[in-house]
Amino acid sequence: MKEILLDIKGLTVEYLSNSKIIKAVDNMDLAVYKEDVIGIVGESGCGKSTLAMSILNLIPSPGYIRDGLIIFDRGINILNLNEEELNRFRWEKISMVFQAAQNTLNPVVKINEQLNDIISAHPNINTSIRERVIELFKLVKLDPERVLNVYPHQLSGGMKQRVAIVMALILEPPLLILDEPTTALDVLTQKQILETLKELHKTKNISMILITHDLSIVAEIAERIAIMYAGKIVELASIDEIFYNSKHPYTKGLLKAAPSIVGDIESLVSIPGSPPDLSSLPKGCRFNDRCPFVKDICKETEQPLLTEVLPDHLVACHRWREING
Repeated sequence: MKEILLDIKGLTVEYLSNSKIIKAVDNMDLAVYKEDVIGIVGESGCGKSTLAMSILNLIPSPGYIRDGLIIFDRGINILNLNEEELNRFRWEKISMVFQAAQNTLNPVVKINEQLNDIISAHPNINTSIRERVIELFKLVKLDPERVLNVYPHQLSGGMKQRVAIVMALILEPPLLILDEPTTALDVLTQKQILETLKELHKTKNISMILITHDLSIVAEIAERIAIMYAGKIVELASIDEIFYNSKHPYTKGLLKAAPSIVGDIESLVSIPGSPPDLSSLPKGCRFNDRCPFVKDICKETEQPLLTEVLPDHLVACHRWREING
């Protein structure tokens, strides 16, 4: 039995916009295990980044966490921590690599000063921090003597992303959240970043949550994948189950819309339509107006619950048996 590191229960996150309530994350349950790498995949606007920000209690106004529990290491409810406790908790227990590295780094401060800011905010860490910084820079294939003494604009996009990873790992947190870590990088640099993350997982034994819209990215590193749609997880399984035995029509649609580098060349098929308005959600299954297998039950009954249909394979679909024969 795997040990749970992060346990999310009934998480609901809302945004207030023009007197409308937008449910970006709706009553979500998710467990992240120790030494786990889980990918969160879905179209833009499905709630992936909101989920990530919620874990560190960083939802900006006019957003707010309506309900739920986020329990770290079987003891700490992150949502109950005050500001001082949160400042100690962040980066020491859970850290995050944000979507755009250039927004993470202060353009008028040298890299070594930015690392020192993190260190000074956590005075209880041990004195071997300098050695750890050098080790991390070498691990992400950067020359510490060169990079520490420059400004962010003097680095390439891939180098800045690696610096952001070092910043996230400097206090050796057990859990690392990566929000679209390869966005806006060329294909070669993407591969280098993913190889770096795999090496970090192997050598540091840390858990990772990898957020992306690209299934090919998670295929490189993740062990499990959670498919999100309109604020909810609709399928959760191992990477092999998702790619070769997916059950939910949305997952099947994502796979058909993604190019494959193996097997015969096939035409890509996009999912018709657009995700629903999160301020005015349809009755029943939220995917019903885009689903090729839709029936009256999908529109007229309650939302399908995320249910275990195979060992460690969960699906939220009223018709998953019929669809999959």
